[in-house]
Amino acid sequence: MSFAPRCARSEIARKLAREMEEHQYGTLSRTYVPNEYRVYLSSRDRERFETYEDALADELAGYLLEHARRERFALLSRPVIEFQTDERLGLGQFGIEHPSSQPEEEPVPAGAPRRSPARP
Repeated sequence: MSFAPRCARSEIARKLAREMEEHQYGTLSRTYVPNEYRVYLSSRDRERFETYEDALADELAGYLLEHARRERFALLSRPVIEFQTDERLGLGQFGIEHPSSQPEEEPVPAGAPRRSPARP
């Protein structure tokens, strides 16, 4: 049995939030989380999402941004979700990964106002 589109969105959102939480790393002042994620779908599921994949990626990014704000996690930028096909996956199955990288600069905490660069 395959996921209904709404159920699939909810399940992917929950797994993305869990991935975010499991890969947090701290500094003296902040807890950082990844902001880039790849969601792997079966070819049949990818076809189902094809017509609204960009909207779904935006919706999931918004969900992760709100989750980071609630948990007081710091992000380098708004979360980015990319979909890819994995032929090894069956209908209704998906996988998630994120590039592992440490911040090179101090990120802005989720929900904090952004400051303009100082002018000379």
